Amino acid sequence: MKENKEQLVKEAVAVLISSALLGIGVCLELYANIGASSITVFEDGLSRTFGIRIGTASIVYGVLMVILDYLFARQYLGWTTIANAVLCGSFINLFDPLLRPLFVTDNLFYRYIILIMSIVVISISCVILIRVKSGMNSIDALAMAIAEKFHFEFSILRIICDGLLILTGYLLGGVVGIGTAVSMIFTGPMIDLMNRAVDMFAR
Repeated sequence: MKENKEQLVKEAVAVLISSALLGIGVCLELYANIGASSITVFEDGLSRTFGIRIGTASIVYGVLMVILDYLFARQYLGWTTIANAVLCGSFINLFDPLLRPLFVTDNLFYRYIILIMSIVVISISCVILIRVKSGMNSIDALAMAIAEKFHFEFSILRIICDGLLILTGYLLGGVVGIGTAVSMIFTGPMIDLMNRAVDMFAR
């Protein structure tokens, strides 16, 4: 029982840190203002269309995805999925007023640096959540469930999901640009590289 409690505390701390880093990473993506990842583009569109804070838009997205996961991908829905959905948006709202004065700039070179920083921070966040192993990312869970039910390739469905999020976000006013392509191309490999590095050092 004591070991279970200690494990739960460790997982809770890991999810808290992961959500905080993800919140920082999303803020950096937005400050770069040259396009962001698919989810952030969608949340940016929600924020602009409905006049709500970006973190609040993130919570709305997270809650909607958790509901869809509960309905169609319950086998992949863990407590970390739910916690991350709410905490990430809360941290975005917390960090945004603190980080905005430091990182918002018109200098294009610095904006590319900020974008790279966002990819690194988001990748670290994702690796931490992967190591917890108590639930999948909400959109991955949904894509995995659909892939298994209809015998589609998960990777193809994930690309379709990203495309739909980007298109919807763009139509709602979210910023799409070179940063969107860079995030889609490099975030996955960065997460994989970091995850392998953790495995190597953990031996």
